Amino acid sequence: MERLELIVVQLEEAKGMIEKGRVPNLRLAYLLIDSVTELILHRTV
Repeated sequence: MERLELIVVQLEEAKGMIEKGRVPNLRLAYLLIDSVTELILHRTV
């Protein structure tokens, strides 16, 4: 459950950064989404 909470928080932060639309924020959003992807893949492997 702790991992799910981390995923949700990271996705919410990424959404906020994407909505700002500035390049530095988009880069940070990309990193957060990449982190979420790794968490999901680690869980399924």
